[in-house]
Amino acid sequence: WVSSVQELYILRFLLGIAEAGFFPGAILFLSLWVPARYRSKILALFYLAQPMTTVIGAPLAAWLIEQHGLFGLSGWRVMFLGVSIPAIVVGIITWFYLVDRPQDAKWLNEEEKRWLVGELESEHAAKQHSKHPSVRTVLFNKRVWVLCLIYFGFIYGLYALAFFLPTIIS
Repeated sequence: WVSSVQELYILRFLLGIAEAGFFPGAILFLSLWVPARYRSKILALFYLAQPMTTVIGAPLAAWLIEQHGLFGLSGWRVMFLGVSIPAIVVGIITWFYLVDRPQDAKWLNEEEKRWLVGELESEHAAKQHSKHPSVRTVLFNKRVWVLCLIYFGFIYGLYALAFFLPTIIS
């Protein structure tokens, strides 16, 4: 629905604002729902989703770009339409399906709710008695900086793939 480069930049900027909270929100959601002893496995699966979307999404995007003329649209517009519709549908389903607290989950039975709430409450109680490190301690921790560097390389490597793989494949 854009007809100029400026409109594309503006809409892409607005999309960036709209999706900026997804990743930290998803991590927060998982930390509120998953007990600590299972959290690393669940977060690993969540992190694995990003490269998997590149493996599946890049060939799909290349194929959609080749559908030039479908619905009277140019190939890049078909690609944007093709990848946006599933995201919008899943977003709407998620809005109505996911709840804030395990107690409100209709897809858990009563025993599962009791277990999960009990695990999360006992974790929360244990955290209340532990001392948190200061920001200064964290910022001067060598392991934190090494992990930041690894994460930086990981994310920007994936971005390079995500942006250029459809073109390379086509």
